[in-house]
Amino acid sequence: MSDVVEYRDGAGALVCRSIERAPTPVETNTLTVRDRVRKLLGEAKAYLALTNPTAAQTTAQVRRNTRATLLLSRLMLAELDDISDTDGV
Repeated sequence: MSDVVEYRDGAGALVCRSIERAPTPVETNTLTVRDRVRKLLGEAKAYLALTNPTAAQTTAQVRRNTRATLLLSRLMLAELDDISDTDGV
């Protein structure tokens, strides 16, 4: 659904006309995937800062790396119609 929005100056003269629309599912999914990748990047940096990670921390990081690979692959291949397999990241 699109809406035409007009922006006017103080005197009422038309300054700009813009078409605004709701984002498509792919656009929304792209933003979601990028947010998840940013989160995983921060977690990876925190993991690398550990001097002696435990086995549990290493296992958790392997899972995060697998999710990050999936997310980055989806971005690179532009396969963003359905990202339900990345929930929980």
